[in-house]
Formats: sequence, C-alpha cells, structure tokens
Amino acid sequence: MEAERADLESWEVVVNSFEEVETEDIPALESFYGNGAKAWCDGVVGRFCSVMKLKKRKKKVPEN
Repeated sequence: MEAERADLESWEVVVNSFEEVETEDIPALESFYGNGAKAWCDGVVGRFCSVMKLKKRKKKVPEN
C-alpha cells in the first residue's frame, strides 16, 4: 500500500513509448497522478541504448 501511495504521489513517470504515438493518452496518464506529474516518453532513448550496445558488441568481434 505504501508503494502504491508513493507511485501516485510521484512527480514524474517514465513511459516506454514514443510521444508521437501516445499523444492522446499522455494527458490522461498525467492526470492519473494528483500533483501535476509529467510523463516522459523514452522510446527514442531505449532505441539509442540498443544501438549503442550493438555497436559495442561489433567492436569486440576480431577482424579477419
């Protein structure tokens, strides 16, 4: 119950999606939190991190 209350009192929430995809749903999500919380969409960040991990793996492969 304490975790639920802490979640509802959060000032920010991270959404694993793109803002362009969730345009209509973001205001509804933000209104769920009673203190004017801001929803941050990190779809691009998630994709960027995946690309960077892939580049690191490719560098570790020895060239012939």
